[in-house]
Amino acid sequence: MTTDDLSQRDEYVARIVVSEECGRVGMPGKIARALYRTAIDQGSKPGDWRGTFDPVPQEKWAAVEVFDD
Repeated sequence: MTTDDLSQRDEYVARIVVSEECGRVGMPGKIARALYRTAIDQGSKPGDWRGTFDPVPQEKWAAVEVFDD
């Protein structure tokens, strides 16, 4: 589903920016490698990307970004 498809349904992609301590702890290697490649492909620095499958308390959120283009 593309962002255009989501927009037509009044649904949007969001990203929660978290503190560094919430990094890639316990993330399976295959997913970590995919994130690394995606960061490079997007012209980003992989070291700036974080991801977790664990709940992150709201007090550790740095920002919430909604992509509604």
